[in-house]
Amino acid sequence: MTKDVCISIRGLNIDSEDSEPLELITIGKYTKKDGISYLRFEEISDEVGEMTKDTLKFSPEGAELIRHGAMEMFLSFLPGEKTVTSYRTPFGMFYLGIDTDSIEISESEDTLDLSIRYLLEANHEFLAKCEISVNVQSCLERSKK
Repeated sequence: MTKDVCISIRGLNIDSEDSEPLELITIGKYTKKDGISYLRFEEISDEVGEMTKDTLKFSPEGAELIRHGAMEMFLSFLPGEKTVTSYRTPFGMFYLGIDTDSIEISESEDTLDLSIRYLLEANHEFLAKCEISVNVQSCLERSKK
């Protein structure tokens, strides 16, 4: 896969029938080193309209989402484990609990799919059963379709 990639990230609350998925489509950078994949991209926060710089680091053993900017967080997804972290927003600090069920990765020459299923807590209260789906394609391959 090329370094410059097209990224589609879709988040869904899989408990709720009326839940609308959140989706981000952006361009970013993909690298892989020592069996660990890295996606780096920027996004504009809907809440405050400011840019954040995001890094998604993942392997079959786990994943981390690191966000810097108007919103700051470090989420750790480890299958079979519960992690707790803080999430800083312009509106205050929240504590998040992530209980990861599974991480699945499928990679070919020009595409990569990542799926993370987890339970989400905020301030020690259960919120939702969630799934993040990430599709990464070489931008050249995507433009051919």
